[in-house]
Amino acid sequence: MWRQRVAGLFLAAAVFAASPAAAYQVFEVGGDGACDFTSIQAAVNAAATAPGTDGIIIARNITYTAQHIVVQDQSVIIQGGYEDCGDFDVENELTTINGAGNGGAAVFAFRGNASVLLSNLFIRGASRSGDADGGGIDYAGSADLTIQKSTISLNSAGYGAGINFRGTGGQAVLTILNDVLVLNNTAQTSGGGIRVEGSADLRIDSPQTYIAFNHALDGYGGGVEVIGPAQASISSPGYNGAGVISFNDAARGGGLSVNAGPDNENEAYAHLFTSDPQQPVQISNNSASLTGGGIYVQPNVVFDLSGYHPQAATLCASQFRIDDNIASTGSAIHTDTDDYNLGLDDIGGDVRLYTDPASCPGIPGSPPAVACAQGLECNTLDRNVAEDTSGQPTQGATMLLWKESFLRIYGLHMRDNVAAQMLRLDDTDADVRNALIANNSAEGDLILIQTGGDHGLTLRGTTIADNAIGGSVVRTGNDIELGNLIIAQPFVPAFSVDEFPQGFFEYIVSSNSGGLPVQPNILQATPSFVDGLSRNYRLAFGSPGMDFAPAAGAYDLDGNPRDVDLAGVPNAFGPRDVGAYESQLGCVAQADTIFCDGFDE
Repeated sequence: MWRQRVAGLFLAAAVFAASPAAAYQVFEVGGDGACDFTSIQAAVNAAATAPGTDGIIIARNITYTAQHIVVQDQSVIIQGGYEDCGDFDVENELTTINGAGNGGAAVFAFRGNASVLLSNLFIRGASRSGDADGGGIDYAGSADLTIQKSTISLNSAGYGAGINFRGTGGQAVLTILNDVLVLNNTAQTSGGGIRVEGSADLRIDSPQTYIAFNHALDGYGGGVEVIGPAQASISSPGYNGAGVISFNDAARGGGLSVNAGPDNENEAYAHLFTSDPQQPVQISNNSASLTGGGIYVQPNVVFDLSGYHPQAATLCASQFRIDDNIASTGSAIHTDTDDYNLGLDDIGGDVRLYTDPASCPGIPGSPPAVACAQGLECNTLDRNVAEDTSGQPTQGATMLLWKESFLRIYGLHMRDNVAAQMLRLDDTDADVRNALIANNSAEGDLILIQTGGDHGLTLRGTTIADNAIGGSVVRTGNDIELGNLIIAQPFVPAFSVDEFPQGFFEYIVSSNSGGLPVQPNILQATPSFVDGLSRNYRLAFGSPGMDFAPAAGAYDLDGNPRDVDLAGVPNAFGPRDVGAYESQLGCVAQADTIFCDGFDE
């Protein structure tokens, strides 16, 4: 019987790297007379005695309950969806594998050198204890697990309720392919949807993938948790327009948590990027009861006999959307810190947000990072809200970076966020360039840099406009560098200090220059925009700030070249426009965005 099955089964599973089809043997599970087994575990055990990669098909004509299926050191394809053992057309049906009543075990457990493809399965019903790893799937091994056209839902465990994937004994790879839904799983502690740890790579790069409505009740990563030395590649366009990581919740890191591991050489890395130019990657509508509604980044310090070993945690993102997330603080992004040397030293998280897709290191096997298509806006951090679990506003920030963290932004739209501050730095460093910060609501200062030390903020090539601000645009107790800025905030001072930091200021046009030094290259004037009411904050022709600064090369927020010397506009100090956008020849006189948005050919 198995020879007749080979073509249909493995054409659908062609993504799985295995030996030639002629070497496959297929074992059929179901409730009719054509089936080899009525037990999935019996089929797995039989496949273990056959050479090479084998297939197990699971028909839908019987019910699979109290399931705990163990695969040890096998290369196997497990595919459901068939109506019976005489069915040769799997289509898009799923076979339900239910772990309810299995004594508190995972539905699937994979161990050792287990190389597995799962397809057309609905994996549900695991109910594990609060100290157990892996509800729907518990993987601990050194090969790979690939999942396609499957749903993993309604499972619970202490850690990794949907999937817990641990690389041990060698490098392991978890690949989430098309039409995979990881929904409504509950971790008592961390990793509601997917938790990946150890020597492992996570790849979530395929279309029609949705990690949503998962919960990490008392820990990290409602949607996804990455624990070093594991690393993650996340570029899926999501599911029917919804973000790939959406509507998840946790105490910290409602959508994604990137945590350095507990041992030496346990640095964690997550790469968030777009691989389909028509459908940008999104982390949206997630929430955290404490901090990091969208993303949480936590380093770690390991101490052993040889001393202290700081372990970094890094998020590197390009061409992304991090929108509509909620937390008490760090509603979009929060980096945490760990101290050592009797509390005298710290290590903080590392966050890098770029427009250039080539700026972030890729993970082997992941697709190339690309720019969003013309007309599609990316690099957005919009509509994130700092509020508590009762929906009450808090004193939190949209982005919060704790001690010794580092933030680098080279291109960002930050709009319609609600918080006490849009950006708060505590004893940490930030380098922000080519940003638009507009139409936000900040109860306090828009940007707050707290406490002393040798840290501070570099803010350049940025437009700040039409924000509701309760304090100053920028308040600092640290060193600061402000340059090439448009600040259109007439009713609040541009700058204020808590102490007496060292400051460097140049080429700023501000409608209220309060707090800024008096010098020739700082101009108090009202910038005029192409269409501020429609939120087009590119400078209108002849506006203050146009051709205002010396040439310095590079590109603006639209990806257009800087330093365009416009005819008819006198150079104040050079040909460069200040702010996030550089006016281009042939478009500065237009009164709409169609010709001036940098996306036109």
